[in-house]
Amino acid sequence: MPRSALVSCSLGLQNALQCTSTAVGLVQCSGSALLQDPCGCFHVANEAHPDNIGIEDMAYQECVADGCCGPQATIGCSACPPAPTTGHCDSFTSVCVPGP
Repeated sequence: MPRSALVSCSLGLQNALQCTSTAVGLVQCSGSALLQDPCGCFHVANEAHPDNIGIEDMAYQECVADGCCGPQATIGCSACPPAPTTGHCDSFTSVCVPGP
């Protein structure tokens, strides 16, 4: 996979992690949706945007199939932390983060 495809995979992940203020009353970043970054590490995604999640998951699977992403790829990844089970929307960064 060309480097540009790997970069677009990362950019898609960022879109799927974006969230809005919790004051909106929309369930988001609860931990029910997880996505993998190019290294294969899991991140809490915003389940309120299933289209972004589906697109990013498909891009990751294609990247793994090409041998460019995932734990087996040699792209300079370190060990991943355990996958999060809960998450929330960080009100300062508007990004989904792990934890209650």
